[in-house]
Amino acid sequence: MLSAGIIGLGTIGNVVAKALDEGINGMSLVAIASGRRDKALASIAGLSSPVELMSIDEVAACCDVIVDCAPKSVFRDIAVAAFSRGRILVTVSGAGILANEDIEDMARENGGQLVLATKSQLLTFFRYEIYNSPFISFTNLSPFLEEILPFSIFVSISLISC
Repeated sequence: MLSAGIIGLGTIGNVVAKALDEGINGMSLVAIASGRRDKALASIAGLSSPVELMSIDEVAACCDVIVDCAPKSVFRDIAVAAFSRGRILVTVSGAGILANEDIEDMARENGGQLVLATKSQLLTFFRYEIYNSPFISFTNLSPFLEEILPFSIFVSISLISC
């Protein structure tokens, strides 16, 4: 089973946390990091399974998959923490990727993977049980997303697989 951690527990992070908490085959939510401790603790209290509130580094250290739902200003910190450990980083921050041109090299050097998803794709991604292995590929997701999401909101998902 893959362990998942969420960094950023705002609107998107809370939806992803609930989806993981409700159960996704092959994944379990084990950790959350948030800059708003009190709000995060209140959200965590509403989950059915125990989840620890940790720092970004602690989440990256204990989780196979890190879901970045945090502001762009902390994207680099999250990416460094994830990729230095060879983790899979799922992010909604296209701007964070663009602002950090070395991100692909960082992932490649350490065996990490980067998935860029829109909000709709992120939710679909975590509802679709594709975790038979720790590798994610565009070909696994593309047909499913095209079938489920209306064409008007289908935006290509990028994957840097290193």
